[in-house]
Amino acid sequence: MDKWTQNFPELGQAYELKVQFFDIYDINETELTNDANKFYQSWLSNIRKELMTYFEDLIKTTLYPITQFYYELVSYY
Repeated sequence: MDKWTQNFPELGQAYELKVQFFDIYDINETELTNDANKFYQSWLSNIRKELMTYFEDLIKTTLYPITQFYYELVSYY
């Protein structure tokens, strides 16, 4: 993976964003829903403009606060 990310930095950044998104589900269950919300908002702010198009569908699905999926995501536990 290191070779790929060295040769294709945007691919590496997109991969890291994917990993960070799934990390939301790994938040310790003793942490509050508010922490998941903060983590999600932080994840959104890490998406560079050039990569935004690749994450549009996911962002639309999890758009705060109007979708049910958003509440399921931040209330996973």
